[in-house]
Amino acid sequence: MSKNLTLGAIKKDNAKYKKTKRIQLDSTTHLDVDTKFDPSKRALAKVDFVNIVFTKLLELTKEASDGDMLDEEKYDASTNNYLNEKALLALEILLIIKHFTSLEVKANDYDECFNAIEQLESYEYLQTILESFGKDEFNLLLNEFSSEIDTVNAKIDQLIKEQKQ
Repeated sequence: MSKNLTLGAIKKDNAKYKKTKRIQLDSTTHLDVDTKFDPSKRALAKVDFVNIVFTKLLELTKEASDGDMLDEEKYDASTNNYLNEKALLALEILLIIKHFTSLEVKANDYDECFNAIEQLESYEYLQTILESFGKDEFNLLLNEFSSEIDTVNAKIDQLIKEQKQ
């Protein structure tokens, strides 16, 4: 026989999102990593992702515009440079580290994020940090980021079509 759902049961179930594991990076440095990705933190990471990408797209659009006309070649070159697949993956990884580890990452816009990414890439423990995440949790969030990209692209395509009419 089933029991009625209670807030206590929900709280107990949500405790799984509070669990972390500590990875020892060297004899003096450690990092705490979430073992399960809390849905609310996942939502915040995706909001950050969309805001950063969309703000950069707006910036690139303004730079490629001359009055009311968009220089599509310049825009395409800029977006291919700043928002290519490799850059988006790097941004996604940074946001996962920001939201799901104890590392304080204060980057909130594109330039700050890529400065932080450059710092992390030169850090000898980046691979250890990435390997500490649960593969399923990590891949699920990467897929969710990909869905967000598809949604943003569809919205942009819709806006372009409406503008041309």
